[in-house]
Amino acid sequence: MRKLRYIILTLVLALSGWAPTAAMIFKSPDNQMWDMWCYHDKGTWYLYFLSASKGEQYDGFSVATSPDGVHWHFAGTPVRISDKVKGGLGNNGLGTGHTWKSPHYAQDGKFFSDFTVNGNTQNPSSYMRFVESRDLLHWRHLDIEFRADPRWYKEDYRWDCIKAMARPGGGYYGYWTAAPKERLGFGFGETDDGVHWRALPPPVLDWAGHPAPQEVEVGGVEKIGQKYFALLTAFTRSKGDYRVVTFTADHPEGPFRAASKNFEVLPGLPYSWFPGFFPSPDGMLVPHQSMYRIPPSGKLAVYAAPLKRADVDQEGTLRFAWWRGNEALKGAPRAVRLKRSADNQATTPAFLDAALDVRRGTILEGVVTFGDASSPERAGLVIECVDGPAGAIRFLSASATLGGTIHPDGSGFTIDPLQRIDRDLPAKHEVPFRLLLRHGMVELYFDDILMNVYSLPMSASGRIGFLNNGAAITGLKAWSMALPDEAPPSSAP
Repeated sequence: MRKLRYIILTLVLALSGWAPTAAMIFKSPDNQMWDMWCYHDKGTWYLYFLSASKGEQYDGFSVATSPDGVHWHFAGTPVRISDKVKGGLGNNGLGTGHTWKSPHYAQDGKFFSDFTVNGNTQNPSSYMRFVESRDLLHWRHLDIEFRADPRWYKEDYRWDCIKAMARPGGGYYGYWTAAPKERLGFGFGETDDGVHWRALPPPVLDWAGHPAPQEVEVGGVEKIGQKYFALLTAFTRSKGDYRVVTFTADHPEGPFRAASKNFEVLPGLPYSWFPGFFPSPDGMLVPHQSMYRIPPSGKLAVYAAPLKRADVDQEGTLRFAWWRGNEALKGAPRAVRLKRSADNQATTPAFLDAALDVRRGTILEGVVTFGDASSPERAGLVIECVDGPAGAIRFLSASATLGGTIHPDGSGFTIDPLQRIDRDLPAKHEVPFRLLLRHGMVELYFDDILMNVYSLPMSASGRIGFLNNGAAITGLKAWSMALPDEAPPSSAP
């Protein structure tokens, strides 16, 4: 029924000139993309992202809309920054924002967003400005600035990207990227009217034995159940180390402590970045961006990934999970069969009998069976590339995987350190899995929990196999994604 509704809606919108824009699942048709965030209102989904009108300097934010949170239509760039804005563009242009409803929405019908004006050589500090809208598509600049509070924060660093969270009694708390004077952390404050913000002392971060990075960005903070969850992008630029981690707190002002389980919730650059939270009719969801290195230049192509569900178990552990709305990605079914060797002890991969669709994308589902702890590792994916080594993900247990590269014959596995995944899940003998593949981008789920977000060294050829003759794999089903046919991204201008 969901698929029928989407087909009818797509036909109606197509007659009015609407057409979906593709990617893994969305890429802007005419702009660079970077940090992105989402909002839902009155049956429409909104995807906002930093964009560049020319070159690689981000000077605005753009918007795409969707009737289902899966099939997106580029709707333009409603916010641009210019040299007329006090502070100028500096070296990095405009910085990320978020979107929230006016605390007095019943009276004024307004939505607010912020964006960051990055500093220039004369004044290296950045600050925030605000825009308002009544339809989430057209935005008006407000003459309001929010700058670093010198009582608690350094003034020569970023002051960037408020994530607003409803405050008991009205108004909002806010969390943003900043540099506290005394320790590593982020900004914290509040507003009564949605646009005039007051800084408060920064929350304390307890890394609980994990090595602390040089900097953190705030992707989002939300209350889920009885706890507050913070998604931080943690990085040490000098080492090229970029990770996405989770902290929890009992109170909005903190202290925030590193999650005891599933601390690294996403692998970070160069595979994914900047997850946040936003409420939806299906509960708390998470957008984030995925990246793919365009051969041969290695330049990053940035895409909006499928939305994830923020899953919090009874222990209070946050994991990203398959959102049921993504079932709308399933288009035409594909009959699939493994071409296994007649030798049941064969250790070479068994490949599917036909190449799958990587231009529209493919969803492949099945069941993996794990042996006892003393059994040798047997299961895993091999994803052939158009050139060079294949991508591989070894299935270690119902909780753990290893990603990397491999020769198509199953030899020469090389581990990618960012793809050592353990989601701290209970042991299971059988686990349903789901693979999403488009161009060179991969997502893998075990029992609806996100395991890997991975990009292959080259574009996928469409040939998919399973290690060790596919002996541990059963129940395979496949679908082409219900997305337009799209050539792989190109480095060509």
